[in-house]
Amino acid sequence: MKDANLSQEEQTFLAQMIVHHDMAVKMSRKMLLSVESHDIESLCYSIIQNQVNEIALMEQMLRYA
Repeated sequence: MKDANLSQEEQTFLAQMIVHHDMAVKMSRKMLLSVESHDIESLCYSIIQNQVNEIALMEQMLRYA
């Protein structure tokens, strides 16, 4: 990683954002079980794709902190 020297505050931020993103992914997956609106369905898939990728990035940043 380019900047692996993270402060404790930055590490805490990443850890909390991982939890936040994980909840958004779980909520989106649950919504897909009963969604009726095509717009909401598209939004759920977008949230899942984007936030899973962001979780992976944040986890990588924490590994190198």
